[in-house]
This record gives sequence, structure tokens and C-alpha cells, in this order.
Amino acid sequence: MKKILLIVVCLVAIVVIFILREIKRIESFDAEKQPWIEVSVPLPERYGDLKFLRRRLHPLMAEYSRKVLLVSQVGEQVDCMLPVNVGGRTLINLYWIDQMNDFDPLLLMRDRWGEYLVDFAKRETLRLVRVKDERIFAGRIDNESNGVGWETGTLKDGTQKLYVHVGHNAAKEITGYQIYERLQYLGRLDGRSSPLRFVSASEAPEEKIKMILR
Repeated sequence: MKKILLIVVCLVAIVVIFILREIKRIESFDAEKQPWIEVSVPLPERYGDLKFLRRRLHPLMAEYSRKVLLVSQVGEQVDCMLPVNVGGRTLINLYWIDQMNDFDPLLLMRDRWGEYLVDFAKRETLRLVRVKDERIFAGRIDNESNGVGWETGTLKDGTQKLYVHVGHNAAKEITGYQIYERLQYLGRLDGRSSPLRFVSASEAPEEKIKMILR
């Protein structure tokens, strides 16, 4: 009996020590001091590489800050934020959109939580917002916590106008741009198993992503 009691006490002590260590680790965790993990994505034509970066936001859960690094032809670098990944490891499909009269080439990024555009000419990232799955808007992302929303207003002539925003930024309607008809699959960013890496279209076929938010 004493032997069993001793074993139980030892097991309890081990569990307590483990819990105390985890509490200390959580309390000392500083998201701002976590390293950025960087992956390069080769782009078509003269656009070189796009750098995708992520870092941990929580010591236990798989939550990450994310951004892309754009480098100009003269070497100027611009960080462009993406919305926080609030659950699950990284899985992002990447699509190239050729130049059209309305805009320069774009990169579309799609994960479970939404779709984002990288605008190389304006050097910014935009979040796509679908309203009733019929109309598509794009608004600039200037903060990783930017929310989306829309409301309707009545103009002086009595017509209804739809206002869509990403954070505090007004979103522009791009329904007529037909971006989805011009998508060229480049590959995916895959961090479901370590390390985070880019899997090109030549390495593996496109993996469908079931989106939670659109």
C-alpha cells in the first residue's frame, strides 16, 4: 500500500511541476519577440520572389501573425499585413492573375478564412468581401485585426447604395473584373507539418480549401 501511495505522490508531483512550468512559459510568452518564419514564393515574369512571413501569437494555440514582404526593383522593401490566422496551421493556395486594362498583375491568396489580393503596383494587400455571393469588393488591409462589414444607404434620388469596408477603409467593387476567370494556380504555402514551405504547382496538384468565411 505504501509503495502505491509513493508512486501516486510522485506522479502528482511530476504533474504539478509540469503545470507550473507551462504556467511560467505562458506568462513569459511575448508575441512581439517571436521570430518571423520566412518562405519565398517564385512569381512569373519580372516580379521575382514574394516573401511570406508568419510568427506565433499564442504559446499553446496555433495562431499566427502573417504578412508579405514586397521588394521593388530598386530594392525598397514594404511589409503588407494579412489577417491573423486564428486557428489551424498554415494552408494557403496562391493564384496569379494576369494584367488587365483595369489593373496590373495581382496575386490571390486563399485560406479557410478568406481571400486576399497582393497588389504589386500599389504595394498593398487587400481583403476580398463577398456580399450575398453576388458582388465582390476589395478593401486595403492596414491592420492584421481589420474586420469587414457593409451597410446600405439611400441616395438623394432614392436609390440604394451598398457601402463595404475593411477596417476603416472603404472597399471598391470589383465584381466586373472577372478575376476568378483569370486565376493561374502557382502552388500553396503549407505549414501543417514542419517546416513551413512552398509547394509549387509542378510538385503537387491544387488542393481544394473549404472556406469558412467568404
